[in-house]
Amino acid sequence: MKGIERLEEIIVNGTKLQRSAAAYQLYWNIRDGKGASSDKRRSMKYLRVAAENGSVDAMYQMGWHYGTGTFVGKNIVKAIDWYRKAADKGDAWAQVDLGQIYLDGERGVDKDYIQAVRLFRKAARKSDVLAFYDLGLCYDLGKGVRQSDRLACKFYSKAALCGHVAAMCNLGAILANYDASQRDGILWTRRAALRGDDKAQHNLGEWYANGECGLKKSRSLALKWLKMSARNGNKKAAKSLARLTALQLRNPV
Repeated sequence: MKGIERLEEIIVNGTKLQRSAAAYQLYWNIRDGKGASSDKRRSMKYLRVAAENGSVDAMYQMGWHYGTGTFVGKNIVKAIDWYRKAADKGDAWAQVDLGQIYLDGERGVDKDYIQAVRLFRKAARKSDVLAFYDLGLCYDLGKGVRQSDRLACKFYSKAALCGHVAAMCNLGAILANYDASQRDGILWTRRAALRGDDKAQHNLGEWYANGECGLKKSRSLALKWLKMSARNGNKKAAKSLARLTALQLRNPV
């Protein structure tokens, strides 16, 4: 208790920097405690104090709370405002989260692919893994930039090498379409599939079913991967599995 009282005293009497640090520490202390719902509101009070006194981390957290509706009513406009304040001060997480709002669009917010790419580039300069993935996605789909498999693979590779599973899957899917890189495409797809990515599992199942992307046709391996994907909720895999199973019943050999 004395620790909390000391922090509260700093908030009243300290410098701006001290108030910011003390309020941010109180936010986490109260947020992670076992108090009632009123403590959550109290934690938000201190978070706001920290953000208004210059804490970039607190600005990001304010954006996250309003963006997710955690402890406060969801408000994308307020989320954008706080994310932008943190992003303007160089926070990579805020740049990525704000970019994703513009990339996907939110209720009341128009999609802005060019703005999204600009923010992802800033975060990527700080080696942010999600920014690498999002830039890969933008080049893959041609959102805010001219579509480019080469640049999509460049950024997907950066994210994949950091362990980003969806980047592994998307990288594999692109590489598997080119004869010269099919082997690498299969390897990345398999890595993602073994980590539970249902899209990668579905891709492997289809490739084995049809003998595509340099793989020999194999009904057993197709069934194996399609079953995994379907169990993980992939609806396309479930349809492919039903079709392949029906064919197997008609042609058991």
